[in-house]
Amino acid sequence: MARNRKHQSAAVRLGPAFKVLLICSLITAFGVGYVWQKDQLNDLSRRKVELEKRLGRLRVRNSQVYGQLMQLQSPHALEARVKELGLGLVEPAVNQIVRLTDAPLTSSAGSLARAERQYAREEGAPGREPNP
Repeated sequence: MARNRKHQSAAVRLGPAFKVLLICSLITAFGVGYVWQKDQLNDLSRRKVELEKRLGRLRVRNSQVYGQLMQLQSPHALEARVKELGLGLVEPAVNQIVRLTDAPLTSSAGSLARAERQYAREEGAPGREPNP
């Protein structure tokens, strides 16, 4: 015998309502997640543009500072600065300049001794033999 709706249990009547509530909450959660993700993408895009602009400014500044460094390291600028500060620096005399030559690297002890003698001054440094 068929029963009326009045005699149905509460669980049977609330089942479709819970399904609708679950579906609506899922749709809402997906919508909020989508909007949050779009907001994050816009924020990252804005930050990327700002960082690229900053990188461009830093590259320009770096090239300017490099140009200033090259200018300050030039012999003319260094000489002018020495004269300005009155340091009294002069170029060394020819006999004050010691020139060193590179010796080939070898593993034998005899060639190592020759290489050490090669770096001795012509007049003979104390404790070293003059060049033959």
